[in-house]
Amino acid sequence: MDRPKDFIARQLGDAVDREEAQRRNNRGAQRLLDGDIGGAWVDCREALALDPGNPATLNNLGFIRARQGRFAEAINYYRR
Repeated sequence: MDRPKDFIARQLGDAVDREEAQRRNNRGAQRLLDGDIGGAWVDCREALALDPGNPATLNNLGFIRARQGRFAEAINYYRR
């Protein structure tokens, strides 16, 4: 069983990862708006690695793939 101190440290670490994931996802979204699809892809993939299953990040990745004409991959992101 976890010690309370370990549990709190893990929860704080998870929160930090989610915040960083949100920052990267937001940067990816801005790059999309600026037309930098490659940069957007990198940022959103990094965000997903930090916060797997984040709906906003998955949506952005699906949108990127759809813009690239990779519709099967886009659908996979939308379904996750």
